[in-house]
Amino acid sequence: MLVLILGLARASPALALFKKNKQKADTIDEYSSRLVKLYWPIMANLGFSGAVGLATGLALRAVGQAVAIALGILFIIIQGGAYLGFVEVKWATVHREVIRRLDINRDGTFDATDFKSLLASSLAILSQGVPSVGGFLAGFALAVK
Repeated sequence: MLVLILGLARASPALALFKKNKQKADTIDEYSSRLVKLYWPIMANLGFSGAVGLATGLALRAVGQAVAIALGILFIIIQGGAYLGFVEVKWATVHREVIRRLDINRDGTFDATDFKSLLASSLAILSQGVPSVGGFLAGFALAVK
């Protein structure tokens, strides 16, 4: 089995990427140097807190996408059941209840002020105790952009 895998790996065109080629090595080295020159000042300032913020932002973005997909599938199932007559959904009541729960300042609407309050409290919880809140927020912002 191992011989078969090694034989396929030798025949693979992707293997050419790993062969030493002076011209490619120079190009990769030059490219790496440019990337370090461009991004190192940012990375040095972000440090540990920035790395944690970046990881948190990437995780929340991935989880957010999964939740959005799950909600979309759930909506399709519910709406399909309503169309076929299996269930009756009062979307106005659902909308009113969602707004009631998201309305932080209790003014009757979910607006930018409510969203800002939710975002600020969420970020405060996530950055609690991190050595540099600014670095955390910068890394988080880079990830969720």
